Amino acid sequence: MKNSFIEGSKIYLRPASIKDAKGNWFKWLNDIEVTKYLTNQFWPNTKENQIKFVKGTITNKERLVFSICLKKNDKHIGQCSLSYINWVHRFADIGMIIGEKNYRNGQYTLEAYKLLLQVAFDRLNLKNIKSSMANPVAKKLHELLGFKYVGGYKDLFLIDDKKAPLYLFYMNKNMWKKKY
Repeated sequence: MKNSFIEGSKIYLRPASIKDAKGNWFKWLNDIEVTKYLTNQFWPNTKENQIKFVKGTITNKERLVFSICLKKNDKHIGQCSLSYINWVHRFADIGMIIGEKNYRNGQYTLEAYKLLLQVAFDRLNLKNIKSSMANPVAKKLHELLGFKYVGGYKDLFLIDDKKAPLYLFYMNKNMWKKKY
């Protein structure tokens, strides 16, 4: 496991790299199926833009970006992040994308979220994690993980020519410790 930061049973997280940006990552963000429920991915992405993004995260203390890789063969299957980290108030936003379609079943996503929450609460000593999504499957996953639903915006997005809500969730360190 190359440059592993934290490991689970099937995957590990490592810092995002320029090599990742030159690989499938930028292609995932151009795939309508992958980005269907992402709220900010409607513009075309390029390899150059993705490289620029990765370079910008290297010294950015408000965003931590990891590549999600399989332990068995080091295959890069997705990305996850803690963004808008507020070091004074000790909170961040959590985000995830599994770009490789063969690995979108819940086990990899669930494990990646658990690892990222462990980083947030145990390594970074954050107190609260916020999450927002339009994807109904992601909503169920957050509920399974123990996030608390705090509200949303009805009919905020237009997805497949239908109005869709934005769901808002949070988890604090105490909730995490009780569950895990």
